[in-house]
Amino acid sequence: MRSAERERHAADGPASAVAAAPMRDRLVAMKMVEDRVGFKKTAIYQMIADDLFPKPIKVCGRARWSEREIDRWIADQIAARDVGTAVGSPGDEMAAV
Repeated sequence: MRSAERERHAADGPASAVAAAPMRDRLVAMKMVEDRVGFKKTAIYQMIADDLFPKPIKVCGRARWSEREIDRWIADQIAARDVGTAVGSPGDEMAAV
């Protein structure tokens, strides 16, 4: 095998298979969500009602959130801050009252 061929073949090895695998997700409880986003339960449910936060998934009657969706929401908040647009937060609405 020539070196260029070897490099191309190496790129198709286990490392690229891991990179191509879909991200794993897990369902997390409210306490974890509160810890991750820095808001309490009431504020989180208000943002859900206002369509500003991911909705929970009901599992055996308990609310759980996709960790990936929470991570994406956090990233969206950072992006909105960086471009100067507000995605919305409970503090914004309370300040107007």
